[in-house]
Amino acid sequence: MTGYSVYLQNTNIPVNHRAYLNDTTKLPTSFLKFTTLKEYLSKAINLMTKTFPDNEFLKDKEAVGDISGKKFAKACKRKQQEKEDSFGHESKIGLYRVARHGSRGRFVPHWTSLVNVEDICSNMVSKTMRGDTINKLTDKRLAIVTTQQCVGRGGETGLMDVKNFQYDQSLDVFDPKWVERKTLHSYSCPIVPNKDGWASDWYHSFGCYAACGGGLYRHEDNRSTKLFPHLASMAGSGVSRHITEVLRKYLHEDVPAEEKKSISAVSMRIGGITTMGAGGVGFFASHARSGHALGTNQGKYYDKDDMYSSLTAAMCLAGWTDHSAKVSLPSLQCLGQQDTIINRLVDQLVVNSFEEFEPQGRLRPVLLASVASLIMYDREVVADIGPTNAPSLALREAFKQTRTIDNRAPSSSASGPDPIDTLKYWGDCIRKNFVESNPDFQPLTNDSNSVQLVSAINQIASSYNNLQQVNKEQSLEIRHLTTIVEAEREDRNKLYQQNQVLIRNQQMTMKTQETMFKQMQKLLAWQRVPQTPTPSSDTSTPRGKRPHDKSPSEAGATSAPNSKRRCDKSPGPPARDARGQVPALPPMEPATAGVPASAALAGNFNDVDTGDTHGGTNIEDIIISAHPFRGGVVSLSTVVKPGRFSDNAKFYHCADLIDVVITDEQKAALLKESATKKDVMDLANDISKACMKQLNVWDLKLKARPGYTGVGVRVQKVKAWNPDLDVSKSAPDKTDVTQLSQAAKELKAAASQPGQQTLSFRK
Repeated sequence: MTGYSVYLQNTNIPVNHRAYLNDTTKLPTSFLKFTTLKEYLSKAINLMTKTFPDNEFLKDKEAVGDISGKKFAKACKRKQQEKEDSFGHESKIGLYRVARHGSRGRFVPHWTSLVNVEDICSNMVSKTMRGDTINKLTDKRLAIVTTQQCVGRGGETGLMDVKNFQYDQSLDVFDPKWVERKTLHSYSCPIVPNKDGWASDWYHSFGCYAACGGGLYRHEDNRSTKLFPHLASMAGSGVSRHITEVLRKYLHEDVPAEEKKSISAVSMRIGGITTMGAGGVGFFASHARSGHALGTNQGKYYDKDDMYSSLTAAMCLAGWTDHSAKVSLPSLQCLGQQDTIINRLVDQLVVNSFEEFEPQGRLRPVLLASVASLIMYDREVVADIGPTNAPSLALREAFKQTRTIDNRAPSSSASGPDPIDTLKYWGDCIRKNFVESNPDFQPLTNDSNSVQLVSAINQIASSYNNLQQVNKEQSLEIRHLTTIVEAEREDRNKLYQQNQVLIRNQQMTMKTQETMFKQMQKLLAWQRVPQTPTPSSDTSTPRGKRPHDKSPSEAGATSAPNSKRRCDKSPGPPARDARGQVPALPPMEPATAGVPASAALAGNFNDVDTGDTHGGTNIEDIIISAHPFRGGVVSLSTVVKPGRFSDNAKFYHCADLIDVVITDEQKAALLKESATKKDVMDLANDISKACMKQLNVWDLKLKARPGYTGVGVRVQKVKAWNPDLDVSKSAPDKTDVTQLSQAAKELKAAASQPGQQTLSFRK
């Protein structure tokens, strides 16, 4: 029975196994779960008990429980969780901060594999959209970076709680207090900034999470203190599987497809332990970082809450070579600006609901260091993934909104420095201060021994060798770029000559056509006799009005409720005068005529985002991103649609729904000049809930998401029987809708018949 239990634990049994036994070419895709395997084992034990009632082993409940109880269930779930042929025992590829293959990291250890955390995080940032609460790429990136820095298990990021976070002012380091999922024991796990590389830097990741993902914002209905509320709600190993899917999805393209299956959340733990071992981290410091048991009696007396015991490993994982040095966080104080200017910029960039991150909170230095990291790495991020990335766009918007200008910044125009010039200047200042405050070398002392001298000389020689290699690669890049520029210059000259030939040919053709046109005018001059006007024979028709013209009331009665946003049909050919000439057009009126002044402003939407492609597309996002009520606009139907809402009709259907549901108090609150981003987000959340509640009353669809596509379709259906979106009306029965539709068809048919009186009706 023990052997049978072990067999069930370690063997994949396909569902409907007879089909695979009959046809050996078929490959199984689904396997039996733990519950079914336990039934097999229970039936076997019951059969053996009936057959051998006097057996001592079967009478021992504790022994039988060992092979069929909790241990059996745990073994099945662990070994057959992913249902692979090797049951999770196959070797996993280590996941390192930098690797031999990838676009990031020139000088890396030779023992690293293909996988590169820097590339994975960089790919995630390039796909990040501001305010995107669906994909949550900022959450996933921060979870991966935290797990990699803390050498933790994949599912333990869901246990991170803001109330347990600590900041040590003397060491200038942040400690999240890592919690083990199995034992719920916590231990110190300080995190220092990377020596280089922005993609896997924890403080840059946290800054993106707070600024672009709204990670520090909590609505009043959800005051959870968990850092990742959606991960905390996942049960069992759901977080680990979630992180594994993200890692495989955003891998570097150089990783072979067959090796992707060997990458999981465990790979980060393997890479971290290997990095610490190769980096010279001691036995105790390595175990303190990973949380593994020491295996000796000293483990009972080892203080895992001591920050110093894990700080050496943190330095090694972040890429520093001098593990005994003190690393200072990126600082905004080096800019020499007043606290009011810094706080105004940070509050504009980050919407925060936690007291710990307020100006007087205990975790405020962590938030300031994260914002400083965003500013410091901005130029590198733009150079790596382009100027339209979410962190750079958020920084530029915050600098513009707060009108932050430093007169010391080099100006790009004659009018003086602007906010963008200030952003670049501050980034250079923070980078210079960070490098000068954190020299990564081992200084010699008066009592230096031969080992320290050899280590120092080797370190200098290694740095010199790296610099030489950089110079060689940069020289090759310069030669390559020079060749490209010369080739482009030749192509440009050829294209210029071709364009000149085309222009000359076009000019000759135009002259020929002009000559022919003048000749045609002379031949057709006799046709320009004025036409005789034909008098109207119907004396009952008022002068200036044709019989088929409709009155404004009749025309408006048959128009659609939302005709104010529909485009008119394209006009016919322009009318000609008596001589056959096209009269001059009257001066065009401004495009903003008839529209409130504030609705025509470019500031209605975020002019920083290219085409407004960043952001969410829920109902609350329509209000948050546009915020058109500021300045007197009281209706969403008069504003310009952002570019990311690709469907015009559905967007304006949602706008009509918001206009109906929003209250005067909410409009007044949005009109306040003192309204903060958090106030707008809270109001938008409340308005969205009211919209969904009212729409569910009309449409009787209780479970639906507030996305503008689905809501727009539902509002369109409601308008079929409720054109004015009257909240006092309830949804009619299907029979009533059919009768109304049939009645409308009959009225249309009667109105189209000659001699019948034209009826004015609404749908």
